Amino acid sequence: MTDKEKEDTSKESEVTMGEGTLIKVDRVSSDDPELSLEGMDIKEAKEYVLDYISTEKRVEQALSEKLAQVKQWVKRAELAKEKGRENLAREAGNRSARYKREANKLKRELASYRTKNAILKEKLLLKAKEIDSTKAEALLASLEALSGKSTEELKLDSKFEDQEIDTELDKLKSDIKAEE
Repeated sequence: MTDKEKEDTSKESEVTMGEGTLIKVDRVSSDDPELSLEGMDIKEAKEYVLDYISTEKRVEQALSEKLAQVKQWVKRAELAKEKGRENLAREAGNRSARYKREANKLKRELASYRTKNAILKEKLLLKAKEIDSTKAEALLASLEALSGKSTEELKLDSKFEDQEIDTELDKLKSDIKAEE
C-alpha cells in the first residue's frame, strides 16, 4: 500500500447504515472550521445548524429516490431475462449498477451529514448554555448592584423572608382555628 493510500484510508471510518449496510465515510473532526459556530450569535448559529439539517433531509430524500430507481431497474433486468431479452437485461443491469454506485455515494454523504449535524447540535447546545450562564451572571451582578448586597446576602435575605412568611402563615392558621 502506498503512503497516499494509507493516508486516504486513515481519513475514513466505517459506518453501518440501515439494513446492516457497511460503508466507508470520511472522518469528521469537531475542529473542522466548517463546523465552527464561533463569531455567530445564537440566532445565526441556529440558522446555520438548520441549514445543515435541511441538507441532510434533502440527501436522505435523494437517497430514497435513488434506491427506488435501483429496485425498479433490478426488476426490469429480471423481467428482461425472463422474456429472453439479454440485451435489455444487460442494459437494465448496467443502469441498476450505476444507480447503486450513486446510492452508495449518497449513503456516504448522508452519514457525513449525520455526523456533522450531531457535532453542530452539540455545539449549539453548548453555545446556548454559555449564553444562559452569561445572562444569569449578568442578572446576578445587576441585582447585587441594585440592592447593594452580594449574592450570598440576597440568598440569606430570601431565606429570612421565607421564614417570616411561614411564621405569619402559621399564625393565620392558628387564628382561623381559634375562631372556629
